[in-house]
Amino acid sequence: MDRSLHTQIWGANASYWDNVLGPNGNNFYKHLVTPTALKLLAIPPPDAESTDNIEILELAYGNGIFSCDLISLNPNIRVFATGFSCAILRIARDRLDETDVESGLVEIREVDITSERDLSNLRYWPGPRVAFDRIVCKRVFAVKFALVTWQNLF
Repeated sequence: MDRSLHTQIWGANASYWDNVLGPNGNNFYKHLVTPTALKLLAIPPPDAESTDNIEILELAYGNGIFSCDLISLNPNIRVFATGFSCAILRIARDRLDETDVESGLVEIREVDITSERDLSNLRYWPGPRVAFDRIVCKRVFAVKFALVTWQNLF
């Protein structure tokens, strides 16, 4: 299946999946996905003396709920969010606009994580870098493709 067809399919399903999750996540998301991902990320509590950002790359971002959860844990978190569908990213941007998440703490970019070129270009976002502090992907299918592609890159 080519990329344009994938884009059309995900674009058509974006509002459906956003409705399934709801504005704060459904029970599966709230009780299994979020707590497990947060535990694996090992986010430190806020440190009043530290102004260093914790930069998190989120692959297959979805509708933006998770980044709001992250930032509520520590205001020094900065999320670099990627997604395949312009439609779901638009929903995510709208959701962020409706929250009290400070502008600039979440940057959203359209990225195809099955594309070696797109993944390679993440090294230059927001500028040349060696690594992000954490990387998270809560979607199983996306992880499989990303891991195979990343193994070939590094």
